[in-house]
Amino acid sequence: MKILIDGYGLSTPGGLPRWNCALASTLAERKHTVFLFTTDIFAVPFYPLHDAVVRVAYTYNGLQRDLELFRQQIRNCKPDVCLSPYSSGRHLLWCAALWDSGIPWIYSEHGGPNAIDTVAWNRTERLAAMSGADRIHLLFPEYLSSIPEFLHNRTRIIPNPVWLDANLKYPAQCSEKEKIIISMGRLDPFKQNALLVEAFAHLASGFPEWKLEIWGDGPEKQRLEKQVHAYGLKDRVRLPGTTEHPEIHYKKAQIFCIPSQFEGFGLSTTEAMTMRLPVVGFAECSGTNQIVKHGRTGLLAEHMASRSLAECLRQLMSDENLRAAMGKQGQIEAQQFTPSRVYDAWEELLKETAACEGRARMNTAYLQHALPEERPYLNTLKICAHRRLVYLVKDDWLHIFAWKHPWLRRIYIFMRHWLKKIFLANTARQGIF
Repeated sequence: MKILIDGYGLSTPGGLPRWNCALASTLAERKHTVFLFTTDIFAVPFYPLHDAVVRVAYTYNGLQRDLELFRQQIRNCKPDVCLSPYSSGRHLLWCAALWDSGIPWIYSEHGGPNAIDTVAWNRTERLAAMSGADRIHLLFPEYLSSIPEFLHNRTRIIPNPVWLDANLKYPAQCSEKEKIIISMGRLDPFKQNALLVEAFAHLASGFPEWKLEIWGDGPEKQRLEKQVHAYGLKDRVRLPGTTEHPEIHYKKAQIFCIPSQFEGFGLSTTEAMTMRLPVVGFAECSGTNQIVKHGRTGLLAEHMASRSLAECLRQLMSDENLRAAMGKQGQIEAQQFTPSRVYDAWEELLKETAACEGRARMNTAYLQHALPEERPYLNTLKICAHRRLVYLVKDDWLHIFAWKHPWLRRIYIFMRHWLKKIFLANTARQGIF
């Protein structure tokens, strides 16, 4: 098959760039022709990428006047199937490009539905984009409840795989002098690492042999450094940055903590389980509460607050036998995320979708034959796919003008980042997630 994937940016660390590189490489190893569209074509990918994967410069900016060039790029690849793996309005770029093309398309979602509907995107356009997909991919069966029933028969559930060095399969023996709680992921506001630092501060005096390591980089790093300094924990809490070999650090740790407000899947969580680490997170966090079984593979804090998190950590920090038992069970349950199983499912899904060639749903003719309950969503999608700036909710002159000028675009992105940060802080206080 010829498979086209929207890779967006590959030069920075993160769960989605890693997923894109791994899936593209695996498909290339299985003798498929893979085109990976990226915006950072001249940068070296942060994660390994198979030499046979063809990288294509992604030049489309969402303006209708530039759409034909993007369509020609796609036609040049002659794909049997296209895949866009996101949790945002980027899906709409592919809806616009593939409308009336006859090329089958997979909508792949990599976030929790609540967060996508309220923070990353909006529910109206999310469901509209799904209505145009020939197949829909979700991460967990529980996420099916977030979409209308008429979409269920074309939805497939495939979890993310766990990639770790098999030579470092088991963690090291716990040191009598030093024990480590580890967290790993991008330092974004919704990851709530500040709550983890605060929880550790509650416990630090009672557990002098324990330390905390928070791996990753992002906009919250400076704030976290100030917080660590304010608590007087510079010798106990480390913020080492990013790593290309997380398994080395899992191996040295005894507990994994993921304090996120929401997750799509939680790759680091499954990695930690594979390394026999018990997991602590929040019961309200989607993408964590589907993976971690409370009392079996870890502990889920009842309230999204530092004190509640600290109590769960305290239980595990106090009981080595409990840590060992939960870690062992976690490794057993993580076997469902082995790469071979996951990639077999993806290859089957891609073949199944490619078979829809010539009768893809995203075309004007299909609107006449769509189910009555589906037609309003497809009509909304058609409007989105044909507006002047495809992925902006409001199609007005101000947005168009701002997006045409790089310096205004930077201001727009900066303001959007801070508005999202304020929104997340408010929703955390109100208990929306």
